[in-house]
Formats: sequence, structure tokens, C-alpha cells
Amino acid sequence: MSVKALSDYTFYSRYAEYLPSKKRRETWEESVTRVFDMHRKKYEDKLREYPELKEELDFAESQVMKKRVLGSQRALQYGGEHILKRNE
Repeated sequence: MSVKALSDYTFYSRYAEYLPSKKRRETWEESVTRVFDMHRKKYEDKLREYPELKEELDFAESQVMKKRVLGSQRALQYGGEHILKRNE
């Protein structure tokens, strides 16, 4: 099995959320967007106060999207409304 196949399998089996409306699991791009949207929602006040922080967050998202860096796997697995409900 190739490293890419193993990587894809791990992502879809462990981290991609199931989307009932689309009857499929998330793509990598949808998962990354979900996590960064969660961060934007949690820190919306800080992002308004410090515009340079928004630029940094956008840059970080682009690097994760391209798989140049890897963020928190826990956030990828549970990120979004699940974490926001429990981590106010």
C-alpha cells in the first residue's frame, strides 16, 4: 500500500465527518475549512481587533490546505460545533 493511500484511508476513516445531507464524508478541503471556521468564530473579537491576526490565520489555513503543515489532529477530528459547544 502506498503512503498516499494509507494517508487517505486514515483521513477518511478517522477525521472526515459524515455529511448526511450529501451522503458522504468530508473532503480534505471541507475538513480544513470546518476547523478554521471554528477558529474564526471563537476568536472573532480578536480578529476584528487585530487585522494582522486574520492575515496570519488565512496564511495558516492555506498551508494546511496544501498539506505543507499539519495542525491539531484533535481539532481535525472534532473541530467545529462539537468543540465550540464544550469549550466556551
